[in-house]
This record gives sequence, C-alpha cells and structure tokens, in this order.
Amino acid sequence: MFTWLRRLFGPSVRRATRPPFLPEVVTLEERCTPSLGATFSINNNNASSFDVKVATSDNGNSVVVFTLNIPGNLRDIAARLVDHNGTMLGSEIATGTEDQYDPDVAIDAAGNFVVVWESNIQNTPDRNVFAKVYSNTGTLKHLTSVADGGLDATNPVVAMSATGTWICAFETAAMEGRDIYAKRFNFDGVQAGKTIGVSRAFLLDDSNPEIDANDSGAFTISFQRETDVVSVYELHARRYTATGKLLGTTLVATSSPTVVPPRHPTTKPFPA
Repeated sequence: MFTWLRRLFGPSVRRATRPPFLPEVVTLEERCTPSLGATFSINNNNASSFDVKVATSDNGNSVVVFTLNIPGNLRDIAARLVDHNGTMLGSEIATGTEDQYDPDVAIDAAGNFVVVWESNIQNTPDRNVFAKVYSNTGTLKHLTSVADGGLDATNPVVAMSATGTWICAFETAAMEGRDIYAKRFNFDGVQAGKTIGVSRAFLLDDSNPEIDANDSGAFTISFQRETDVVSVYELHARRYTATGKLLGTTLVATSSPTVVPPRHPTTKPFPA
C-alpha cells in the first residue's frame, strides 16, 4: 500500500472533529484547493502504511511519519524527509524494531524534529511511550523514555518550540479512570521540571489529547472528558507557559447526548 501527499495552497486548512471529539481529520474550508504539484509517493514498499502524521518547518521542509504493518503481526514507525518542492531527502527512517504504533511528530524552526509513539514491549499488559529526536538531516540524536513507569501509557501527542524544546502529552490508565499527563523536554531529551497532571477526574475518563506550542514554547493541551451523563462528553483546553505553569482552562464544547461514545482511544481515525 502506498502513502501519498499533495502540496496545497489556497484557503486555510483547519482540523475538524468527528463526534464526540476526535480531532484526527483535516478538512478544507472551501472545495477549490489547487495543488502546487503532482501527487508524490512517500512510501512505496509492500507493507500496509497508515496513521500518517506530518510536520513542516519554517523553510517549508517537512517530515512525514507513518505506521507500517510488518510480518509477525507487528507494527513499526517510519519517517521520510521531504523538501519544499516535494523531493525526498534521504532514505526512509526506521525508528525501531519492537511493536510500535500511534505516532506523532513535531518540528522546530531549523527542521530538527521529534517522533513519539506508543509501544507494547514483549507483549506485556502495559503499554509505554517513547520518543526519538532527530537532526534536520534525519540523524538520530536522542532516544527518550517518556512514560514507562508501570501504568498503561497510550495515545501520545507532541509539540515543539522554535528552538527545539518539546512537550509530550499522553493518557494513562488507573483504577480511577484514564488521565492526561504531560512532560517537557529539552532538545537532548532530558525532562525539564516535573510531570504535569493535565487532567485527573476521579472515576471519569479523560482521553484523546491534542497539543500545540508557539515559537517560545508556551503550549495548549486539549482533551475529551467523560461526564456523569451517559454518552455526553466535554472538550476542554488548558493553556500553559513555556515552563509548564497553568494559565487557564476553557470548556470548548459539550457533545450531544445522542452521540455514540468513542471507541478505544488508540483505535483511530474515526471511521468516515
């Protein structure tokens, strides 16, 4: 199976949600969005590729990450560098060998990037989150264990400042429900400050985090919260300074009680 990209211009592109808040589908605000060139292939090997994520630096170069199905009922994360003309830069980058899935990617102003993913090492009950930091040429700089402390850690998302500091948010599962946490790192993959408890609602599930950061490293994390009403969910957003200080919380939306509850958060995107 092939993975394709097209370079677009025209009306703004925004992230759209599918009920009850799964911001995984990118839609175009207008129908006419001409391409800057022909469609080009990112991955043309025989493995099935899916769960594609992309990040673009200030100079227009991009990194595309995706999941590959490989023999043995396993999955791997791979990445490709693409310049602003759609030309491949170097060969495909493999991030590891164990079962890996659910990737995300972020990039800084110089084109250095970080890839995060979820992994089930040795098929243990608990899943973990890892990250690799790369230079703008695709050279591996650092491998970091983001969350492997015994709790089930899933659904990682990542954002990067212009100078290369980065923040990873993820879910954990405990007896009291699913919670959202975040950790800040410098470019070398060293954690900065304490782990941030983004959302810990007792006996209610918080899930499906998303994150974005500005050039200075200030960031916002959104997440979906279960409520006491069956099939009703809330979408919250929390803003933080670059040092991880909470600035405020916003209730963005509440879903309709007729919305079907989401599937397991690692099963995405939501079907069309």
